[in-house]
Amino acid sequence: APFLSSARGDEEGHTQPANAESSGKSLIWIKAILARAATLPVEEIATQESNRAILRQLRRNSDRVATLTVFDPEEQVAHNYSPEGGADFGWIGYFIGQNTSVKLFEMCCDDIYAEGNEHFFRGLSHNTSIRDASFGRIVDPDLVKSLTTFLANNSDLEKLELYECDLEASGWSSLALALAGCSSKSLHQVTLRSNKIEDEQLSALTEPWPLRTTRFSNLTTVLCIVAM
Repeated sequence: APFLSSARGDEEGHTQPANAESSGKSLIWIKAILARAATLPVEEIATQESNRAILRQLRRNSDRVATLTVFDPEEQVAHNYSPEGGADFGWIGYFIGQNTSVKLFEMCCDDIYAEGNEHFFRGLSHNTSIRDASFGRIVDPDLVKSLTTFLANNSDLEKLELYECDLEASGWSSLALALAGCSSKSLHQVTLRSNKIEDEQLSALTEPWPLRTTRFSNLTTVLCIVAM
């Protein structure tokens, strides 16, 4: 599992083989590492002190991470976690998933984090505290499955934004089903900005509930959910 590679070994100090003999053994190793996650020194996960500080705050459920962004190192954003690669990207998803203080969250996928994308979203899907979520540059339709779990678990989500995403027809269809099954009664705004999406797919997104659709430009569509 790529996102665990930065931990550099299992609970007995043995490095996991790159080609595990079976998925069963790999799963056992993953569970062993996750069992240590609550006490694993952040120094074994991140090398930048700024990132380590954020991991400590997430672990303590500090209100200092109520606003959190995850971007590449070149972005100068307050409260920003800058992953140092795919493994680091996967770990920050795990820590956010275990946290209940993050309220406003924004992230942007990047090719350099590709190996950690699945693990990031899998970890994030366990979070139930985020009220305002923004996801950028998602280009893997399979990642929508984890977004579906996130929407199903989070009953207090108010705003959702997707920008510069290319989810193909299958991904947008999955997102439409996820929104239809979203457990949040507070969700009142879905913003789609600069995405590659056809009108047919957009219609599928608006179909589940009464919506007021506002087009600010050809690039931006805001779906304002009308309360039942």
